[in-house]
Amino acid sequence: MMPKKWRNHWVFPGDKAVADVRDRKLLTLGNLTIITQALNASIRDADWATKKFGQGDKGGLRKYSEGIETLSQYLGDGDWNETTIQARADYLSEKALATWDI
Repeated sequence: MMPKKWRNHWVFPGDKAVADVRDRKLLTLGNLTIITQALNASIRDADWATKKFGQGDKGGLRKYSEGIETLSQYLGDGDWNETTIQARADYLSEKALATWDI
């Protein structure tokens, strides 16, 4: 959800060490979601508000994820950052362990 090119439209944390942590979080479980290619193309590097709501007549994640438990509950968050990415990763890990009785 946070794009690889977050520096284009997301607030820069101001410190190289913090930016490095953010870069490492991008390809972790908590930041990944399955969406259509068309939706991904329309919101690719957009800021969090645009990703949630879309632009113009194009809906965003909120429109297309209604009822998807592993994503929709996070779309109420005012911000998407390293903390929310980690919280979602923890949630998904717990869900996987419970589902597959590992």
